Amino acid sequence: MTSKVNALGWAVVVGMAVLLEAPSAPAQTSWLFSPYEVKVWPALDRSWDADGAWAGKIERTVRDCCRMAAGATWRLEWSEPTPDVAAQMLRDPTGVSPTKIEQLLGPDRLATLDKLILLAVKRVPEGVQVEACEWDVRTQQFGPVIARTCLQPAAVPWTCGQAVLDAFRPLARIDDVTGSTAILRFRAAGLAIEEPEALLARPEKGWVLSAVIRMNDRYGKPRPGGIRPVEWTLLVVRDWDGYKCRADVHTANRAYLGFRASSRVDRFALVERPIWPETQLVLRSRDESERPLAGYDIYAKDPATEQTEYLGQTDWRGQITIKPHEGRVRVLYVRSGGMLLARLPLLPGQTPVAVGRLTDDAKRLQAEALVRSLQAAVIDLIAQRELFAARIRFLIREKNFDEAQQVLDQLRALPTVTDIRQRIDRGRQETNTDNPKIQAIIDKMFVDIQQFVIQRLDPSLIDRLAVELAQAQRSSN
Repeated sequence: MTSKVNALGWAVVVGMAVLLEAPSAPAQTSWLFSPYEVKVWPALDRSWDADGAWAGKIERTVRDCCRMAAGATWRLEWSEPTPDVAAQMLRDPTGVSPTKIEQLLGPDRLATLDKLILLAVKRVPEGVQVEACEWDVRTQQFGPVIARTCLQPAAVPWTCGQAVLDAFRPLARIDDVTGSTAILRFRAAGLAIEEPEALLARPEKGWVLSAVIRMNDRYGKPRPGGIRPVEWTLLVVRDWDGYKCRADVHTANRAYLGFRASSRVDRFALVERPIWPETQLVLRSRDESERPLAGYDIYAKDPATEQTEYLGQTDWRGQITIKPHEGRVRVLYVRSGGMLLARLPLLPGQTPVAVGRLTDDAKRLQAEALVRSLQAAVIDLIAQRELFAARIRFLIREKNFDEAQQVLDQLRALPTVTDIRQRIDRGRQETNTDNPKIQAIIDKMFVDIQQFVIQRLDPSLIDRLAVELAQAQRSSN
């Protein structure tokens, strides 16, 4: 008994020693009830603020704006970036590499930070331009650059505050996806009690989000290349149930979000806002050539009203302009030759250009045109054969055997069933494709036309008419 007690005591001592020696883990934050950790990097053009007099005013005003708008949902930190990063921010905030950002922030700060907002203030011919851009730490995604131009220097601090708030994109965790419904939990939603901070942590009905998948290693860090925005997938806020938010899922492929989140896989969603006057939809082939897909019909459906309208065809560059529609999602249906090729959810104005890579439908269209021409040729051939057969039988009844023989020779000169089958085989070879789905459709078209030929063209017609003519000639003698 004594030995067991001693063994237990030693186990407790060793366990405490291990705990004391283990490095302290970063404090765990509550997803719902801890504020966003937001860091602002300001970069001021020295040609405009040579003595740095505006730096303090801008910081104070930005803090006041964020305090009034975000309330308890934000904890704001303000620090200047390195000179090389500041210079890059003044050229283009999105030009700062994520690797550089991670190096400057360090692993400890990255583990606790939610958002980094790059704020650039520079002189332009029209006055002073303010640019703000968010970098979301978990998804490592840059948001759009929010640009504002001030004619009066006195308006710069307040404009900076507005730009920082406009650049911020609320972040949600996707807990579950069932069918076309997703369950979201927004960061800091438990701290949003009333407006205006509620709008930053509890988006309203109709707000649109994009999805991002993050693959983690065993330490919870993103794997190399493990962060992937989910293409052609948008979520629209439907309603709230306590701290859970239900959203409608619009996606080109249900499999994109169909798996469950785990310790190694995180699913996030970021609020998107249309800031561009229009979006150029560009369709290209899904192969190495990336050929522009011209002449494809584009229809747009509003999921809220179920109304559908025809927008037009893609031009020679494979492009078509999509205008914003009251800030709502539009589901674009891409058709070619009457066939539905893709269903692409889009928030017009979210991005200036949206590229859709689709299966090249040229081979199917070529096969469809060829089959239609063959079908027309077969119908015309059937009519000619029936006309010749009727004339031959009339001439036989009139005992005009020489002319009947001439018409029979003309009938023999027409294309035969064998000739038509050879044309079908050549067409099938010309329209071969590496895409099994398209090839199956093409093969079915050629099988159908081949069956049509077999059913409608009688290969024994000429032989029967020749026998009828020979018998009539013998009878007349």
